[in-house]
Amino acid sequence: MTKDVLKLLTVLFIFYSPTLNYAQEQKTSTEDFQKIFKLYQTAITNKENDKAVLYAEQAYNEGQKLYGKSHQNTAALATNYAISYLSSILKLKRSDNKYKELVPLFEQALEVNKLAYGEDSLKLIEPLIMMGNIHNNYLTQSKRSIHYYNQALSIAKQTLESRPLYYADLSLRIGKGLLQAQMGIRKSKKYLQAAYDEYHQKLDNSDPRVSASAFWLAKYHYSLKKHDSAKKYFLEVIGLNETANQGMTKDDAENIKQNINNSEREEHTLVAYGFLVNILEKSGESEEATRYCQAIGKIQPWDSDRDVKPIFQTFPIWPKSALKAGKGGIFKVSFTVDKQGFAKDATLIESKGHRKLGDATLKSLKKWRFAPKFENGQPVEAQTTYTMEFRLH
Repeated sequence: MTKDVLKLLTVLFIFYSPTLNYAQEQKTSTEDFQKIFKLYQTAITNKENDKAVLYAEQAYNEGQKLYGKSHQNTAALATNYAISYLSSILKLKRSDNKYKELVPLFEQALEVNKLAYGEDSLKLIEPLIMMGNIHNNYLTQSKRSIHYYNQALSIAKQTLESRPLYYADLSLRIGKGLLQAQMGIRKSKKYLQAAYDEYHQKLDNSDPRVSASAFWLAKYHYSLKKHDSAKKYFLEVIGLNETANQGMTKDDAENIKQNINNSEREEHTLVAYGFLVNILEKSGESEEATRYCQAIGKIQPWDSDRDVKPIFQTFPIWPKSALKAGKGGIFKVSFTVDKQGFAKDATLIESKGHRKLGDATLKSLKKWRFAPKFENGQPVEAQTTYTMEFRLH
């Protein structure tokens, strides 16, 4: 499961928790409900997923009797039951039939929310997004997910006057989800572009959402191998973020150290450097790629205790003799990363497998790019290692 999906579940649980706490605080004569709901909360706290599902279902059933089918508390209980079930099966393979069981649960939660809040309530946006995510992330049905996403955006449009950026925020969130799920890559552009256009029209360039929308559009174009367009947006990300950092005082920097948006901005800049190295190397522009190899090295500390990670690599050509013999192997190489991020003076220090695979590794290494080590703000040469493994499937 991706980090983004985990974050979404956390957001959804927080979103509904106040309503559930309200349910807990009501003075009722139904001791069964209070007892079950407490067991549910304990299971959540102890991360006992199976028990959480059991008690969430029981709490929902008792809640219907206590509050009625169209009460907001019942809507919250229905949603929590669906989320609890999803949490309990997250470790299963995507193709597992249990994911199909999520659909009626989330449909039930959505219908109860409609009864509680009305067909066009903003409260329906999260349940609709959840339904879209179930189809997109677990059932690989991007067409069906689009149906729910568009319903959520249609409701969000009602808030343009009071919350002018909510529609853009939601569009970016949906576009990212479609892009990351792979099955909906081409469908993601509409949403990513909508967010990008809205942010550029309504926000100052220093706002991290402007660069974030450019970043995800860049990744969209890169995923479709549209490297020229991807390069354009990655360069925009770097330009926006570098400008924002240059205009920052020491007090500003200190104040935003814990700011998640700033952390994301730094991560996007670093990733953009890496993508640009790959784009430039693939187009034969090694000299220009050096700039971004060094930019990464300046940010990332050099770790002498681990194998270095390449920014750009081409997999060695598997020698025919090794393929014919059905041989793989593991080869550890020692080499120097120079100031420009190239490998030189490479030698095999550990070799296990077909000899020509080791030769192929050394030959391939010459085309790879790395982030050089920095000392006192300047790139320096440094010794490192890399382990290459060849496996026959």
